Amino acid sequence: AVMTRGSQVGHAGVEVVAAHGQGRVLVCDDEWRLGELTAALLRQFGFVAVSVADGDGALAAAVIEPGFDVLILDLNLNGTSSAEVIRRVSDLGRGVRIVLTSGYCPEDVPEALMAEPSVVGYLAKPYPVERLLTTVSDALLAAT
Repeated sequence: AVMTRGSQVGHAGVEVVAAHGQGRVLVCDDEWRLGELTAALLRQFGFVAVSVADGDGALAAAVIEPGFDVLILDLNLNGTSSAEVIRRVSDLGRGVRIVLTSGYCPEDVPEALMAEPSVVGYLAKPYPVERLLTTVSDALLAAT
């Protein structure tokens, strides 16, 4: 991918992120279009990114080599719950960093989920491109 170092968005933070867009990101969102859009934006900034629409899809993708560095996980999933996805992805022992996302304000996110060692951030919807990129970049740098 040709990278233009953040010229798509005139924001200093984006240039830093675009320069480091090396991570592999899995987006799990039950709003299929939003997941696709999020993954496409991340790819535009140099990340390897794919999206799935449910917890089962996230679990299936998480076990495929070489795996993902960051999982952007919607709290409200059909089928396998986000809590179960967090537990099972963490149990794989691959150091996947999880960023939770939803339309909730941060105070309404269950504390038990935010306290999980693999959960390194929260992204409230709707999120601007800059916040998405900054959150993913910060997640890549976070220790798990």
